[in-house]
Amino acid sequence: MIKWDSTGNIIDSGYYQNDQLLFGLKKRYINHKWLYNKLETDSANNTMRDTDYDSLGNKLREIVFAGSNGIWTEYNKDGTVESADSVFTRENRDAKFPPQNGGWRAYLERNLDGRVLVRNGATGGQGTVIIQFVVEKDGTLSNMKALTSIGYGAEEEVLRILKKSPKWIPASRYGKIVKAYRKQPVTFQIRG
Repeated sequence: MIKWDSTGNIIDSGYYQNDQLLFGLKKRYINHKWLYNKLETDSANNTMRDTDYDSLGNKLREIVFAGSNGIWTEYNKDGTVESADSVFTRENRDAKFPPQNGGWRAYLERNLDGRVLVRNGATGGQGTVIIQFVVEKDGTLSNMKALTSIGYGAEEEVLRILKKSPKWIPASRYGKIVKAYRKQPVTFQIRG
């Protein structure tokens, strides 16, 4: 099985036997030009290689597993090894809002001012705001920006409550805490 993107780059391929993936390869591109992540899995030999590249194609890091034992290697810009560390899990976890006190929904109910849109002239309907941000390794949020523009102060209100939110649970990659981008939707419903 092979999948291509709209410009003809292979983005996903796999070799199957008896409906089971034996070898898979996923690639991702920036501007349909440079590879920035390649994930290779070999189920028959229980191996995996996950490699990240910068926008110029230089290797940044590589995680290699044989069975449950893995090595995480970071590279300098000149290609030399900066550090290497053992990792013991193939599991990845997305960054998420802390579950204490009811989690994200309860936080919204306590802090979001849903009347802000009506005060700014919205008359009815529904709109979803999407905010992109980075959850840093320590759980703080940075680089917040609205990806939508429904207006009436909606994006500003979601940014306001994100700026005052408690620390999030950071993402982890192969058991190591990493900073990660997150896109958070918030839907407003206005009954006119």
